[in-house]
Amino acid sequence: MQKTGIEYLLGVNELHSREFLELQEQRRIHRKRHPTEIAALKCMDGRLHLPKMTETPLGIIQPYRNLGGKFDLGWPFFQQAILKWFEYAESKGRDCLILVTYHYSRGEKHRGCKGFAYDTEAAREFSRNLKAQFDADFGPPRMKQPTGLYAMHVGIETDWDSLILHDESGQPHDLADFTEISDDKLLELLCEWNPTIAERAPNVLEDFVPVAKGNIAHIKKVRIADRKPTEIDHQEWVAFLGRGADWLHLPNTALIVGPWQPDFSEPIRIAASLIKSNLDNNSADAPIRRHGPVLMTSGIYYRTDTAEPYLAARKSKDLRDEAMKIIRAEVPDLLPHLKILATTVNMNTRKFNVLKD
Repeated sequence: MQKTGIEYLLGVNELHSREFLELQEQRRIHRKRHPTEIAALKCMDGRLHLPKMTETPLGIIQPYRNLGGKFDLGWPFFQQAILKWFEYAESKGRDCLILVTYHYSRGEKHRGCKGFAYDTEAAREFSRNLKAQFDADFGPPRMKQPTGLYAMHVGIETDWDSLILHDESGQPHDLADFTEISDDKLLELLCEWNPTIAERAPNVLEDFVPVAKGNIAHIKKVRIADRKPTEIDHQEWVAFLGRGADWLHLPNTALIVGPWQPDFSEPIRIAASLIKSNLDNNSADAPIRRHGPVLMTSGIYYRTDTAEPYLAARKSKDLRDEAMKIIRAEVPDLLPHLKILATTVNMNTRKFNVLKD
């Protein structure tokens, strides 16, 4: 019997939660060897799964997602989240590295970033300017403190899943160009490309070596597999709004919108429009035809013995209600087909709880 979209998502979350818990020891070992906290600002495109692309354990790279990877340190909620993350790292005596990303396809423009109307240069320029915000606000004299936050400008090419590391002059360095490289040579290149970080916190670049090395290994596997375009094209059927979706990174499954900007009506409209287009234009055996479109919302919590789970539930329901208002106004033709799933996510297990109301 064919599973519904919601049953399928419940099953995927169960598997990912189990994997997350099984990798607990690997995360502990990785953090002991490479203590730098790493986060990534990414587009809502579900293909951008950095743990898989870099062969690092789930939970090492903290994801922040929004349409096109568009963020601004002036947004109050986003600013608060970054500060909380940084302050947590400070309390542990760790430096922070934030990857400011954009994405594109080397083979076909329209497999690129919908959030920038497939304009790769516009996406690259936006992310370059966003990195400059971090450099300005967390740079000197902040870098003179015991721990610091450093930003790296990174492109993600989704045909081969390769990372493009921009040096401080803006020049790109595609990790797909490196088939075999030693850790020492890779660290030497990272220091050459990032002299400010190399001078102030060389340990940060040392901790990034396994991430870059993992990407080089992954690219090799992707190229050997020779993935077909249908495997990497847009076929998403889930619009996810909220936080706690780092388990939901199957290709062509979800468009993930973070609740970061003061007005998230535009990314919800675009996500809903894309899913309606997929419903209209894909063949009968496409994922969206099998599962049906789903709107999913989530609030996260860490401590179960406080008000956090209840506040997370309230947040998730509020996001659901706001998203439905936007879809009713902007993409009403999607409503007859849409299933709703409001959840909370326990970040210690990555397991979600379905909200009944």
